Amino acid sequence: NSEFNLLTKEGQEFPVELSASVVPDALGKPLYIVAAIKDITERRKTMETLQESELKFRLAFENAKDGIFWADTETGTIINCNKAAERLLEKERGEILGHHQSALHPQQKAEHYAGMFKRHIEQKGVVDDEAEIVTKSGLIKPVHITASVTKIGEKSLIQGIFHDTSEHWRAERTLRESQQKFEGLFRSN
Repeated sequence: NSEFNLLTKEGQEFPVELSASVVPDALGKPLYIVAAIKDITERRKTMETLQESELKFRLAFENAKDGIFWADTETGTIINCNKAAERLLEKERGEILGHHQSALHPQQKAEHYAGMFKRHIEQKGVVDDEAEIVTKSGLIKPVHITASVTKIGEKSLIQGIFHDTSEHWRAERTLRESQQKFEGLFRSN
């Protein structure tokens, strides 16, 4: 099989696939060649559309602001993540993929997060939860997780979008401390 372009009467190129086979005689010597040429214009257009769609998805996935993790629903093994996930965990992709999803969370709360993972799989639709992750440097960060289960082909996977809420919690703590100081000054006056 091979692919190449042919020309129409009007001089327009179009892609074709050539399939050829040798037909031998009784002794195995070639008698003649049988060939078929098929117009593959529609197949090419479909492939180009698919490649464009794949590129758009890849760009959106990789450049998302929040960390995205995909895990196998049966094993809990992380099978994909994006650049933001790497930054969030302070790890390279190779240090994340192939590990159980529980490795993302503090080990002392492993049972809690195993239950959360199971609940995310059992519930239909999108599930939101608050959680903690552990970075490579040992820092524990609060995150908001938006989880959903989907199928790709026959494989069931769970997608977790992890939004780092550290700044939110710092701002809230600063506000509380400020309010306490203000209340203290108010009472003392």
